[in-house]
Amino acid sequence: MTVATAESQKTEVQVADEAKAQETFKDPYEYLATFPGAPTKEQVEALKAQAPNGIIRIFAPGKRVFLLRGFSGVELQSIQAQIPENLGANLAPDARAAKIEAEVGLHAASLCTVWTSTTKSGKLTIEQLRGGTAGLPSTLFAIVTYMSDFLDPEALQALSMEL
Repeated sequence: MTVATAESQKTEVQVADEAKAQETFKDPYEYLATFPGAPTKEQVEALKAQAPNGIIRIFAPGKRVFLLRGFSGVELQSIQAQIPENLGANLAPDARAAKIEAEVGLHAASLCTVWTSTTKSGKLTIEQLRGGTAGLPSTLFAIVTYMSDFLDPEALQALSMEL
């Protein structure tokens, strides 16, 4: 069953998740404290002081939680340098570019997940991302790139104006 909206079709599960998120984010620190080993508000403030743009975002799908930060230009260059030059060499140019972007996404999502409830250590490795759900790497990468000032045209339009 789907619920029609002006922008898209949402499943009942998506609508329920969004309603739960609204409740969760009324006090995200209180919600975060329900997870063993989660950082305290003071620890999150320390992470924010070290993060590009000084921002940490909480992402809470289902019974998992991820704390994410953006990445700097230097970090992006470092990630790109780790990608083998021959990655996807046998693919068509568009497919090769998508494969490279997916690999960059894995590295960035791992680097910029400053804490997660999904592992005992609170860290998220590239291997754990590869072995997890198929959409998680790209979802985390979308959040991370947004916090790193990579904005889609709609957001650019909303956040800027011609003078």
